[in-house]
Amino acid sequence: MTRILPFIILILLGCSSKKKTDNLAKDKFRLPTISQSETTDAVNFFKEENVVEVWPKFIGQFKFADSIYYTGEREKRDAVSGKQYLWEQRVFEFDTLSSDGLQVLADYESSIIYVDKSIDTIAHYFYPVCVVNETAEPKVFIGKDSYVFAIQEALDTSDYSRWYAIEGRGFDFCGNGYFRRKILPNEFIMFLVPKYSGSEKTLLRVRLKLGDNLIISKPFKGVINRNQFSIDKGSWFYKELKETKGTSANWMFYGAATKNSDKF
Repeated sequence: MTRILPFIILILLGCSSKKKTDNLAKDKFRLPTISQSETTDAVNFFKEENVVEVWPKFIGQFKFADSIYYTGEREKRDAVSGKQYLWEQRVFEFDTLSSDGLQVLADYESSIIYVDKSIDTIAHYFYPVCVVNETAEPKVFIGKDSYVFAIQEALDTSDYSRWYAIEGRGFDFCGNGYFRRKILPNEFIMFLVPKYSGSEKTLLRVRLKLGDNLIISKPFKGVINRNQFSIDKGSWFYKELKETKGTSANWMFYGAATKNSDKF
């Protein structure tokens, strides 16, 4: 019996270890399939000739799931306690939560039809980006009004394969409207970014700013117009860069480089 006991213990430990492994695998995030009932006939890719300002659309907060139905609108706020609502709005108060450990995962293969009514009434193609919490601790996410602080970068293979911004932070004169979300373990936040038309096939990535933290997605294949690397001389980007001799690039592009920035 004493000889058999060690083998029984090993078997039990093996079962316990397998159970833990299965649980970890179950909590592994996978990009969900997103469906929508959009019936718009005319849908366009964005066609741009310069670096453009963007306001990536905050869609909602979700638990890990294999599929999501997108209604075309921002998530409806569930009834929350007054305490939770105040926590979301008091974004500049000190809090022990951080965004360390969050992942930014882009799903360029999916196309979402969305009408950004703040810009025009035409439907365009976007793709979803997920901010994922696979850690064991709650994490904090920060946004403003209906958008998040994110831009796209592209790899310029004609310039020693360097990354440059093709988008910049949207101009906003108002200091109100900031909010934060507590992303619990096995939850994620989804937002939308534009898909562009063009003949240049290259690598893209998404750069997300959360407070003092910057999180960059893994590169993925996409399409742009090569002119999107240039900054229009009539834009507020150009004006700011000129006035600050290029130093404002850090906050306008969340630390991303801009092509020909040495000319400012």
